[in-house]
Amino acid sequence: MASTKRTRANRGSSVPHPRRVAGRAERGVEAAIRASRAGGKADPRCAGIEAVIRIAARALDGAADDPYAVAQLLPRVLDVMTFAGLVPEPKGAADDSLAALLSAMAAPTVGHQANPWEQ
Repeated sequence: MASTKRTRANRGSSVPHPRRVAGRAERGVEAAIRASRAGGKADPRCAGIEAVIRIAARALDGAADDPYAVAQLLPRVLDVMTFAGLVPEPKGAADDSLAALLSAMAAPTVGHQANPWEQ
């Protein structure tokens, strides 16, 4: 007669589960959390936030083929990582050349007035 004793590895299931391979986002988040803990920056009270970041990174890996889902998830993952202190501070002066270019493109030039009919 077969034993009904459940092992800790497969809690309640007789079918072994294949080991899940972490994706790029999840591996990056794990590396950031380990580095934060090794550097003494991690707050023990942030364990819940770290779990949420791991879940979000796993979802981001799962949605890698869907550009819309990635566009929706990525800013939220980065916001939570920034809140948890896992995003490094920029070194040196911030390069704001893109913002300068966009504002220069939005300003009317001498040859092209904002509204040529209002003179």
